[in-house]
Amino acid sequence: MNFQKVASVSLILFFFPGLLSCDVNASKGSAHCSESAGKWVQPEKFFPKAKVQVVKKNRILISGTFFLADTPERRTRGLMRMETLPEGISGAVFVFEKEVRAGFWMKDTSIPLYILFFGKDGRYLWGTYMEPFSTRVRIPPQKYLYALELPAVMFKPFGKFTLADFEGSTIKILNRSF
Repeated sequence: MNFQKVASVSLILFFFPGLLSCDVNASKGSAHCSESAGKWVQPEKFFPKAKVQVVKKNRILISGTFFLADTPERRTRGLMRMETLPEGISGAVFVFEKEVRAGFWMKDTSIPLYILFFGKDGRYLWGTYMEPFSTRVRIPPQKYLYALELPAVMFKPFGKFTLADFEGSTIKILNRSF
């Protein structure tokens, strides 16, 4: 089994103990995970909010209010079980205490998403499309400190962005918990 895949799944389990268990299939390069049941709280009551911008060469690409996933419980939940984003919410921003290389999946998430990963300096590292309800774990190629989940409708062919548009961009979290 590939050490890198084992280490990546170990990080997932470290950050989400008891909530997530994964079965790695190294030959296919995938992992399938399941969560334990937990109490469900409305997202507006569960998540604090943060104003976030993604900027490239003094041009604002993204600016909005995002759910702030800044604890293991909030990061585990993400946008699961939401059919649409509430009015005024642009997505979710995941903030970690230190750089990680943990994976994301879309189990119980019906909103098609793109996820963008940013390093500790705020610079864009990598992004990917996340298929609704997929249990495929997507692990970025390097460590990151921030992950930003955005609705897929913001990207082509429906919206104006491609992942290449974010090359050279940085994330800014302007304020939290309002």
